[in-house]
Formats: sequence, C-alpha cells, structure tokens
Amino acid sequence: MPNAHAADKVVLSVRIPVLVRARLEKMAKQKGWDLSRLVTSILSDCTHEISLTPTEYQEIAEAVARKHISAINPNPSGRSKKVGKSGKGRAAQ
Repeated sequence: MPNAHAADKVVLSVRIPVLVRARLEKMAKQKGWDLSRLVTSILSDCTHEISLTPTEYQEIAEAVARKHISAINPNPSGRSKKVGKSGKGRAAQ
C-alpha cells in the first residue's frame, strides 16, 4: 500500500500559537527536516525519561498489530459491499 501510513504512527492534532508554528517551521527548515520529524524529535527528547510499564508496552504492541492487520485486510469478513449509483449499499437500493 503505497499511501498507507506506518502502523506504529498516529496523528496528533494540537492547537498551537501561530508564532510557535512559525518558529518550528523555521527550525525544521534550518535542519533540513519536515515539521513532523522536528516535532517528533522535540517530543521524544522531552519524554525520554518517562518509563512505560510492561503492560503499557504490551498494549501499544497489540494496538500496532491490530492497525497493521486492518491495513492488510480492511474487510475481515471477505465479502465486498456492492455500491450502486446512489453511493449506498445494495440493501438501500
């Protein structure tokens, strides 16, 4: 899947001041990085001393595995839903 995101990544949407974003974009450009890589690096540096429990690691591993499996097989029933011109499933026609 060329456009699929990595199973071990999530989207984090936050509201930040415009000034902070401008500074982050400038810093990323100076490093030759994209904004996502820069923010990930900053957050990693700020959280590296926080320890996770074995249970938390297990929960993360299971969530990543579920996401990976659903990316490989998005329709686990194996049945495809027929869609008509209305964009609704066959039962709605």
